[in-house]
Amino acid sequence: MTALADAVWLAVMAFLDGQDLSRLMRVSRAHWRRLQAQVRRWREIQLGLGLGHWVQRNVRLTINTQVQEAQSLAVQRSPDARVPPRVETIQKELGPIEAERSVHRLTATTPLFTATQQAVLVLSFDCTSADTKPLLVHTSQRARTLYTTLTLTIFDRTLRRHVYHKASGDLATVPVAEKQAWTNAGATLRCDVASNDKSCQVQLGLPARLDGKIDCYHIERVDFTLHKRELYPVFSLPLEPSLPTCWIHLQFHDLARAQCLARVSAPCHALLEMAASRTDDTNHPARRTAVEQLEVATFRSTQPTSLPDISSLAKPGMISMVISGPERHQAFYHTAFGHSGATRKSDSAHVLAATWVPGVLEFAMYPDTLNRRVLKGIFTLEFAVSGALTSLVVLAQHLSPRRLLRYNARVASYSRRPEAERNEDA
Repeated sequence: MTALADAVWLAVMAFLDGQDLSRLMRVSRAHWRRLQAQVRRWREIQLGLGLGHWVQRNVRLTINTQVQEAQSLAVQRSPDARVPPRVETIQKELGPIEAERSVHRLTATTPLFTATQQAVLVLSFDCTSADTKPLLVHTSQRARTLYTTLTLTIFDRTLRRHVYHKASGDLATVPVAEKQAWTNAGATLRCDVASNDKSCQVQLGLPARLDGKIDCYHIERVDFTLHKRELYPVFSLPLEPSLPTCWIHLQFHDLARAQCLARVSAPCHALLEMAASRTDDTNHPARRTAVEQLEVATFRSTQPTSLPDISSLAKPGMISMVISGPERHQAFYHTAFGHSGATRKSDSAHVLAATWVPGVLEFAMYPDTLNRRVLKGIFTLEFAVSGALTSLVVLAQHLSPRRLLRYNARVASYSRRPEAERNEDA
């Protein structure tokens, strides 16, 4: 009934000229507020359509097949010639195979309108109509290894890079039990391979090879679930030992109906646990071999709050999270990840646990090599049957820029963009 009344009011206002409309707005405060709300809605629709068209035109997905070659490297252990060298096997990166490279645009079914209040953006790519059929491959033959990378870009900036590699990749096969749970809940997890946080889902077709020892399948569809902050060049707040009071902003999404079910904002206390050195002696073996420990950032809610609808958390879905400082536009982390639904902890409490990805640590022990390690993030939400939020804890592994510079390493992350990357963009 409200929608019908708004439509009738809007139709009547459309017949008034400028002078009559201005006179009506001056004498009636209710009509003035109604007109302000309508103009605000028009602007939100314009922003949503503009963002959708901008993403539709500029986002690309590139699928490459990378090559690694195993090589033996002799490392001298002593200046004495009688001591034999230590032989190590390294994986040298040879780059992509250009003939297997394929570039894809968004499918026509991707909605062009994105609501301004919804933080999650779903991008779908149909790979069945491509000239070069993309493959998801990971196989080793003799000294060479082939693996697949998925790179999501907007203009020349890389938004996502996922790797399907059994040793250092962040894409893995989804267990059948987990797929069945998502299907029973009516969610859209039709993928066979997904990232650790379920924000990248790959649907596969028939095997490209009949040999069971070769992991090679045709890619039919790739879905990305992004936080909107990933699209913009917004730099994150630095993580320091003494952090101010933070806020955790959560949105729970039902991807089956493409809507936001609940919103929660809670203040939290932040703590960065610095890695403790085993010893300050530079001659100690642990210091000579550069043994390092990761730092852990802990964000813990300090004030109880209530959840609007706890029944929606029982089903699997997506969570968009922003950990911001005193001002919301400045954030430490922003991410979107999947969860498998809340479970009963006791007769009066439920717990919702999920994993997310703070970043991927990339470093090279030898020239032309690349080692990757996915940093771990843990999300734990406990709430009572009445809907009261009793505990909210977010953990994230972290490495400070000073320690990264020491080893010439970097953290590739779509959950945060450190200030140090500003110079690289310039």
